[in-house]
Amino acid sequence: LGFKLLEDACEQGAGGPERLEEWLGRLGRSDIGRAVEDFPPVRKPPSSRPRSTEDEAAAASAHIKVGDLTSARSLLERAQAEGRLLGRPWAQLATAQARLGELEDVEATLEMLIKGRVENATLQEAFGAVTSAALDARDASRLEHWLRRMSCTGFPLELKKVTGVVRLLAESGNPEKAEGWLVGMLRKGMKPDSETYSAIISAFVLAEHRFKAEAWFDEALWTQALPDKATYTWMMEACALRGLKRPDVWLRRIADSAKAGSLEVAAAWLEVGLQNEVDEPTLLMAFTSVIDACGREGRLSEIDRFVARIAEAGLAPDFICYATTVGAFASRGNITAAKEWLVRMREANFCPDDRTHAPIMQAFGKRGDVVAACAWLEDMKLDSARPNKQCYSSLLNACVHSRNPQAATKLLDALLQAGVEVDATVFNVAINAYAAEGDYRGAEAIFEKMQLRQVEPTSATFSTLIKACAKCNYVAQAEFWLQALKDAGHQPTQIEINSVIDGCARSGDGRRAEYWYTQAVDSGIVPQVQCYNAIIRAWLKNGETARGEAWYQQMLAAGFTPTDTTYGTLMTGRASIGDVGGCLAWSDQLKAAGGKMETMYYNMLLKACALARPPDVRRASDFLREMLGDGQQPTRISLTWIFKALGKVGAKNLCEELNINWETILDTWVDKAGENRARHQDSYEDADSRAKSRESSQARRG
Repeated sequence: LGFKLLEDACEQGAGGPERLEEWLGRLGRSDIGRAVEDFPPVRKPPSSRPRSTEDEAAAASAHIKVGDLTSARSLLERAQAEGRLLGRPWAQLATAQARLGELEDVEATLEMLIKGRVENATLQEAFGAVTSAALDARDASRLEHWLRRMSCTGFPLELKKVTGVVRLLAESGNPEKAEGWLVGMLRKGMKPDSETYSAIISAFVLAEHRFKAEAWFDEALWTQALPDKATYTWMMEACALRGLKRPDVWLRRIADSAKAGSLEVAAAWLEVGLQNEVDEPTLLMAFTSVIDACGREGRLSEIDRFVARIAEAGLAPDFICYATTVGAFASRGNITAAKEWLVRMREANFCPDDRTHAPIMQAFGKRGDVVAACAWLEDMKLDSARPNKQCYSSLLNACVHSRNPQAATKLLDALLQAGVEVDATVFNVAINAYAAEGDYRGAEAIFEKMQLRQVEPTSATFSTLIKACAKCNYVAQAEFWLQALKDAGHQPTQIEINSVIDGCARSGDGRRAEYWYTQAVDSGIVPQVQCYNAIIRAWLKNGETARGEAWYQQMLAAGFTPTDTTYGTLMTGRASIGDVGGCLAWSDQLKAAGGKMETMYYNMLLKACALARPPDVRRASDFLREMLGDGQQPTRISLTWIFKALGKVGAKNLCEELNINWETILDTWVDKAGENRARHQDSYEDADSRAKSRESSQARRG
């Protein structure tokens, strides 16, 4: 069949019989020369040209693909002279000419196709080629001409071409025409990018149409096309050319830059105001916004510089300036500096209010320092500042970060007894304190208090309860709260579905995890990588390695990139059955994907060696050496599997050889285990009841 196709191709004008004989000779000298002996003799090509329009089109397309445009054009012109217009090859020729920058030839080809009345798909391809050539040639007039003709023909315009004509017209000093095209884009629902807005703004600035430049700047913000640095530069130049006529607009520019965390842009706008005469209150508000930008970017060292410039301008910081400075330092965890500025604030005869103290309370909450947060709550009373909802939420967050849900409960009870108005946000933080520890009973108790106070639960409330149930392997309760979420009028999101599937994975219920995956897809929710990881873990925990790896393939088919957790889960599945080769293969894929072999992944390899039958002593020793060479230190789990694989004597000898102090590692783990048991004593005492509850729920589900 291959010889037959080669012969037909040569007959159709791709070289003639001489070319065919050359190829047959090369094939005869190859390893398949025996097949050439049975090939029929070479037929001389007929004197006539290709027999059909399809043959001519194929021959022309072949010439275009190899870059022989001259031969393709001669073949197409010969066919056209004989009354056959090959539309599709002509469009392909136009596209190839556009890549070479031959704009005039592309235009001639398109004019011929328009007169020949070819099909719309071919004509649209030719229009795309000519507009691309005009855009590459940066010819604004010709690009504009062909875009108008394309629009009149009824073909949709490409966003790239329209933004291109706007930029070219703006750069050529014709902002009015560029504005017309940009208005047309917005009417057709197209979204210009920031570079397009920057081009038209710069054109109006150079034409000294400052107000039109400001109007298009506001339009860029309205369409959420975030202005780039060039756009801000042109706007600042507009202000410098015409003077600062509207200080309120200038102040809003600085505030928007500060909220976006762009300190350089905010500082540049500030310089524009300093060069013009701006009233003192407005200038002080501008300095405050720049200090806020310093805090958002984390450049705290710049704050003192701008405070010094406030003094140079003959101004004194006001209450808002002090409060913003305190918040900037506190938001970055620098509580010491925040306290110092709070002292300066009092020295300037300003009394800090609850909003000034709230950022410091949040900083204590992020640290998990409950004692310091409670002490600061008392200090607020010295300033006659009544704690607000944000302060109490920060204090409860401190309990969450310190893993002390009981303290969160006591604090919540104290607030309720004191008559403090507590909303769903504060209750949600208290519920989350128990959910983070996997204590479903405690989370449910907080929810009951919430119901008694007739506080309306939010979607975050139900989501936190679902997470708590999933951590405790209470799949039935998680499903109950998911239904309660729907009954309350909220739509489940990816977070709630992932929590339920995670609960199924913890209990090893792969079928139930697949069921909720199907429910999510039917509801229009697109499952993410975490969802696939949970389903894989569910099947592997149940010993169904093949089913788990099948879901890995389904993840790839859905277009998701596996994470390190994905490979770690698959390694766990192979390690649990003692498959050293399979576990090693997944670790190789982890490395190929750019992941780093952490201690936990080496532990899985050691586990596979220990559970192999018989234990793979040689590979276990090699993996431990590789682990140390990779800069990873063995943990208690690592030594456990080493001792199980090599035996007590062999493991001790290996540890001595590699200078591993195994006794210290095991003693440290015993001390930490004792601390954890003391902290969670209540949870351990209730372990039997939780196990019985799980068994009963599984029986009901069965």
